[in-house]
Amino acid sequence: YGGEVGLVGSDDPDCRRCFPQESTWDLAIYALYKQFIALRRTHAVLRTGNLVIIGGQKAAICYLRCDVANEKAILVAVNADTAPTKLHFAVNRLEPFKCDKILCGSGTVCLEDEKLTITLPSRGFLLAGG
Repeated sequence: YGGEVGLVGSDDPDCRRCFPQESTWDLAIYALYKQFIALRRTHAVLRTGNLVIIGGQKAAICYLRCDVANEKAILVAVNADTAPTKLHFAVNRLEPFKCDKILCGSGTVCLEDEKLTITLPSRGFLLAGG
C-alpha cells in the first residue's frame, strides 16, 4: 500500500493517492523493508514462533519470538522515544536462547545471571538472535 516506499496519506480523500513513481521512493525505508523480509525468510521463528512479552519501560518494549522445542529465538526491542534508552528486565529461562548477535537495527544486548539489559538509540530498534 505504499508504506514500504514512504508513501504518506491522510484522511479521505488523501488516503487514496496513486502509488509513487520509483524515482520518488524513500530508498532507506524500502531497504529496511527488504531487510525485514529477508530476516523473516531466513529465520523460521519469525514466521511460526510463539510471542513472549518480556516487558516495557516508558516508550520502549521488548519481546521474544521463540521456538522452545528447537531453542531458537529472536529478541525484538523498540524504542519510540526521542531519547536513547536502557532497558533492564529480570528474566528466567532465557539462557537456552542465544540472542547476543544483532541481526538488524542498533544497540546492545547483554544477558547475565537472568538479567537482560538492552540499550537502544532514540527512535531505534534491534532484532537479536544467536
